[in-house]
Amino acid sequence: LLLGLGWGERQLRRFTPLERPLDWVFARTRRKGRLISRYGAIGLIMLVAIPLPATGAWTGAIAAFLFGISPKRALPLIMVGVLIAGVIVLLASLGMFHLFSVSG
Repeated sequence: LLLGLGWGERQLRRFTPLERPLDWVFARTRRKGRLISRYGAIGLIMLVAIPLPATGAWTGAIAAFLFGISPKRALPLIMVGVLIAGVIVLLASLGMFHLFSVSG
């Protein structure tokens, strides 16, 4: 996904009617993306590491692309975020299983 987004944007920009909406989306995303613009690499990791809907590796890849983070730099950051999210979910599920376990 990280490598394909640049190609996809170039293909979409070939159609003149899509140029203005794409510019608007990019500008709005950069204005609204305070987490990543303020904290940079740590912000991208935090975005990916939060185990909630609309966060994760796909969203992190799109955010990295929109904020101009190179794929070479974004891939390890996204991987760290996914690992942290996995640990959070693992710990939460182990705690829930422990809470509801029935001792025999």
